[in-house]
Amino acid sequence: MAEGFGLSLLSSVGPAGLGVPSGAVVEIAASDDPPIVSLGDGRYGASEAVGELVIPVRLSEPSGIVAMVDFQTFDDNAVAENDYEPISRKIVFGPGQVERLVTIPIVADEIPEYREDFEVKLSNPVGCTFDSFQPHDAEVNIFDDLGLSFTVSSLAVSEDNSAVGLTVEVSGFTDSDVECGWRTVAGTATAGADYEESSGYVYVDPPDTQTAISIPLLEDDVAEADEFFTVELFNCDEAALVDPFRVTVTIEDNEPGVMFTAPTFEARENSGVAPITVVVNQAQEDPVMVDWSAVDGSAKVGVDYTPSAGVVTIPAGALSAAFQIDIADDG
Repeated sequence: MAEGFGLSLLSSVGPAGLGVPSGAVVEIAASDDPPIVSLGDGRYGASEAVGELVIPVRLSEPSGIVAMVDFQTFDDNAVAENDYEPISRKIVFGPGQVERLVTIPIVADEIPEYREDFEVKLSNPVGCTFDSFQPHDAEVNIFDDLGLSFTVSSLAVSEDNSAVGLTVEVSGFTDSDVECGWRTVAGTATAGADYEESSGYVYVDPPDTQTAISIPLLEDDVAEADEFFTVELFNCDEAALVDPFRVTVTIEDNEPGVMFTAPTFEARENSGVAPITVVVNQAQEDPVMVDWSAVDGSAKVGVDYTPSAGVVTIPAGALSAAFQIDIADDG
């Protein structure tokens, strides 16, 4: 049964005050709770011109034991050997591993053709489990040499900017319009507080090969860690989505402050420790000392974890410091 307790930053000695989040929760998962195994997405695009497709298989968290799952491809109107190289293998995660990559070769030919599809599926998990909210099968669309992507995979921008702009481009020749959906996806940044939730369609009209989109940013007066959100392309029926079809946008905060790196930290009983990191979002000339304390929830100090308070120091010029809380394994 999962347990938890709270953490608070109480005060800061140094040039930076407390920021957000100054409170956090530590969730302790029982040793026998298996991690969730899933594919990275429920749909992928592949281009004959690229020649391969890489699909990530992931665990939701590290495991102390070996976990395994079967990975297999299945024909739809795309035919194994003619359009792609079939894959049937067991994916093995060693202790501590959370991601394995599977490369599927895509067969190129000289024949103009419409989109062709095949499927990939996970099955027979051992030491891990499936979750109905995470994909364990996916559709793969093969396109005839035409690709669509962003021009960058990541971008950093100060929160005092009014918007962030991104460029979408077509690779390969086409004499037809290319249309594709795009949308923002929340990460640590919150839609409506840090940026405006946005979505729409991009259109690339030959002979143009690029078009632009813009996402408004929202500034606040709260000292907080740099935050990010993602912009992704989806539902493109005229071209393959090729990397990078997702962009990570990092919003750099412009008010100094000390805070936890996340509102929630996770630990497993059999790991023995819960590592906690505190950051200052702007490096300081002098050390920053921060008092912290723990508050019991369903987990109890002295029984499930120790200690219950302490001081963490971020050295001068550094951006972070870590401490750990010992976790008891009660079986």
